[in-house]
Amino acid sequence: MGELALLVPWLIDGGHTPRQAEDWLAGFSAWSATDADVLDGFASRNASKWSVRSKRSTEPWIHDLAVWSGRWAVFRACRR
Repeated sequence: MGELALLVPWLIDGGHTPRQAEDWLAGFSAWSATDADVLDGFASRNASKWSVRSKRSTEPWIHDLAVWSGRWAVFRACRR
């Protein structure tokens, strides 16, 4: 599941919505078998990590990754 979850921000970068990214990943059994709470926690922690890193960096890609990760985390939090 970890490798698949790391794809979500990059799929968002590619123009997918968080829902579309997750719908695509649902085709993988490892994704489908993962508990929603685990995905929620991963998305939240990953967004927090990139948010902190973006505050310490001037690299544009780090700021972009913080935005994309944040979009996914908000989607996961709002779907409950």
